[in-house]
Amino acid sequence: TRFVQPYLDHPPFGALILSAFVSDNVKTFSDLTPFDFRKASLWLGIVSGFLIFLLGWQVFNNPFIGLLAASIYGTVPTFVLLSRYALLENVLNPLILLTLNLLLFSQKINPSYFRAILILAGVISGLAALTKIIGWFVLFLGLILLRYWKFNLKELLFFAVPSILIGLIY
Repeated sequence: TRFVQPYLDHPPFGALILSAFVSDNVKTFSDLTPFDFRKASLWLGIVSGFLIFLLGWQVFNNPFIGLLAASIYGTVPTFVLLSRYALLENVLNPLILLTLNLLLFSQKINPSYFRAILILAGVISGLAALTKIIGWFVLFLGLILLRYWKFNLKELLFFAVPSILIGLIY
């Protein structure tokens, strides 16, 4: 008898991303290899390293700091080993980093594109909420940062509304 535990407490987006890299030839669970499980996590680890580089560059205005941060992420055994497992956190990490990068970028961009960047950051924050329940804290983090940077209520709504609408799909 096979026991199947439905993950009703886990939103579906993370599982969709992790399963997107599984070959079409896999028909049953026994056909999966460890490489099939970890392929998506490997790519997401590479994307996370690049986003850490961009975040370090934006925060300190120095590409060397970004390179140092990405190098640490890419070589410390704890990060390397954990980023190779098929965990929902490995999907959540790039979404958090992309949201932070977009929010930082929104401070430096031309005001005509400002709202579009906030909406895009809100969409990605909503996808983080669809990845794992803890992803809702990406929305809270974004709102705290925007409020700290003295953004007004209307600008907060450009970020919050898409995030909430997408997150509530589940």
